[in-house]
Amino acid sequence: MEEGEEGKKRKEVKMATIRLEIFPTAVTEEKLQEAREKSLRRIFGTTQTLRRIKSPRKWGTLGNILQERVERAVELYEQKAEAFLQLCDFQSAALHLRKAYGMTLAKDECLARLAFILYLQGQSLYEQQVYLDALESFTRASELQPQKTLYHRRR
Repeated sequence: MEEGEEGKKRKEVKMATIRLEIFPTAVTEEKLQEAREKSLRRIFGTTQTLRRIKSPRKWGTLGNILQERVERAVELYEQKAEAFLQLCDFQSAALHLRKAYGMTLAKDECLARLAFILYLQGQSLYEQQVYLDALESFTRASELQPQKTLYHRRR
């Protein structure tokens, strides 16, 4: 009867076998779950948002994620440049296009837009009779796009 009681008192422990590269290891499911939780706490801290992602592979590789982020940043810089251009703030527009140029793969297109902004800045300065600054803007535009004869005429 004692053996029957001992059998009832014994707690059933489920064991999981994890096969590592070299040695198989027997670990309890509780220890395994505890280790998973500990590693998640170490990686994500107290945030719960990222823990809900069940399959991180569907989000793509790190390279793809970074490429998408860079493309989005370039797009935002170009939109900001366009907004500043509409406000006739040529310096800010040129600054944001330079930032986009540093990150984009379409360098020729970005340079063409930057040269156009510098040309517009030169036109505006010329109309305000600030001739030396206008000449500098026209010169920079023609240096960026030497094949465009339009930028050479004002120099």
